[in-house]
Amino acid sequence: TLCSVNYFYSREEEEWRGLAPAARPRRVLVIGGGPAGVEAACRGADIVILATSQERPVLDGDWVGPGTCVMAIGYHTPESGELDGKTLAKADRVVCDDVAANLVESGDIIQALRHGLKRREELIDLGRIVAGEAPGRLGEGEITVYRSIGKACQDLAVGLEAYRRAVAAGVGTEFAFDSPA
Repeated sequence: TLCSVNYFYSREEEEWRGLAPAARPRRVLVIGGGPAGVEAACRGADIVILATSQERPVLDGDWVGPGTCVMAIGYHTPESGELDGKTLAKADRVVCDDVAANLVESGDIIQALRHGLKRREELIDLGRIVAGEAPGRLGEGEITVYRSIGKACQDLAVGLEAYRRAVAAGVGTEFAFDSPA
């Protein structure tokens, strides 16, 4: 195992218990609802993943320390998002799945630029890092933020790689989509 979940914050225990057994975190600590629970789950974390349906920020930049990687992959509209301005302001690197799309679809990114917390030039396309055209994290103490609005081509690429690895390992079951289940 490369990584295990130390803390899983949920307002409702049923939210994580409802996950399929294979998708459940190995170690779970459900911390009481409200901001104190979120803060307890985030402070000191190496990786914070925001996968919420919240219209307002759920993270406070004061809870994010040196070396933290924040991944925001949840709710966004041009007017709102789950990232707060403090987190974006203190981030050494802000990586987007697609900078151009984030500039019109991701309210947290749009607001950070509008309020001068980040400049357009500071946003990095993930593809540029993957292609070796831009550096990723330059030091262990850097705070990095990844903002994804969801790109089907990236989902397909990850799916294809998972398929290739499964074939190489001889695991999985092949089926035809036109055959009955």
